[in-house]
Amino acid sequence: MYVKVETDSSLKNGEIIIKANKANGELAQIVNLLNSIDENKIPAFRDKEIFFINVKDIEYFYTENKKVFIDFKTGKYEIKYKIYELEEKFCASRFVKIEQGVIANTDKIKNIKMLFNGTMQITFLSGNVQYASRRCVSQIKKRLGI
Repeated sequence: MYVKVETDSSLKNGEIIIKANKANGELAQIVNLLNSIDENKIPAFRDKEIFFINVKDIEYFYTENKKVFIDFKTGKYEIKYKIYELEEKFCASRFVKIEQGVIANTDKIKNIKMLFNGTMQITFLSGNVQYASRRCVSQIKKRLGI
């Protein structure tokens, strides 16, 4: 892939144009990564208060009772995104889908234990544990380089 950068002082806002002979997964990852640069914080709600939480500090997003939550070092917060929107937005960079309705931050994983039934037990730095479904195991291994 060839990368070319041109500067134009007449532009008010920067513009990024990507030219490709076809759309593929690599192109989608680049677009998602570029889109995620400005989205360092996410609004989260708890006890009628709004908190702006840095995305890099989130351990995982998950669904519960048709609502989406994040697990953060200070507790559980509700967010107003759909899980598929979060997957599109963050899974190109530091997050990976570990099961239906759960997206984990790979930077917050402490260890992984392979289980006899083909699933994984994922322990986060905080001590929280989630289980990865069999259908997500290959993607997790690929993302983590295992």
